[in-house]
Amino acid sequence: MTLRPAGAYFVTVAARARAPLAACAAGLFFLIGSYAYPRNEPGGTYGMTALIGTVLAAWLVRSVLGAEPAEQADMAAVALGGRTQRLRLVAGLGACLAAILAVVFVLYPLVLLWAGDTHVFDPHPRVADVVAAVAAHVACLTFGATLGLLFAPPRVPGAPTAFAALTVTLLVVLVAGSALGPVGGPYAVADRMADARPGAISAGELVADASCLVLAAVAFGVADRWGRSRGG
Repeated sequence: MTLRPAGAYFVTVAARARAPLAACAAGLFFLIGSYAYPRNEPGGTYGMTALIGTVLAAWLVRSVLGAEPAEQADMAAVALGGRTQRLRLVAGLGACLAAILAVVFVLYPLVLLWAGDTHVFDPHPRVADVVAAVAAHVACLTFGATLGLLFAPPRVPGAPTAFAALTVTLLVVLVAGSALGPVGGPYAVADRMADARPGAISAGELVADASCLVLAAVAFGVADRWGRSRGG
């Protein structure tokens, strides 16, 4: 099973289940609400949507994977040669999902701007601002998607337990991030983007983005070892 048929498979799983709808609806309302008022500062607003996008990506990925019947998941793992191979495939799909959501989060206010809402940003974002926003969203949402994968079945079968674990983990990451400066993950991304000079990409933003990707790699490693310990 390659990435494309696997993606179609999980889209089918998501379409048949109701659980992912809540995450999608929450993301839509959040995105619309973020730009309901005029004169948003590009860096600060994009930093906020990247931060909240971390939570939404984790919620969405966990919802989709949790909606997959256990028997189907076992059959897919066998077909792929084991849970580790399946985990890698799902992680790749999570990264693709994060990239798609990042583009949506970044483009939505730009579409409003191009459609004639000239007051959506103040000042108007420059190319560097948009590039920085895309990088920030991809990094944060990749970390969020990997967290959703970490607390998905078979590691955490129950949805209430999984979402409680996700909530605690995200709170710990945010609190720790506030004390870690530029390597503080999603918190650092939002903080550095809010302080960045318009029209420029700072080194602090790039370091913060990289810290999110490092956290995603750590979460994936933990998920892999956890799956192996359960006989996957």
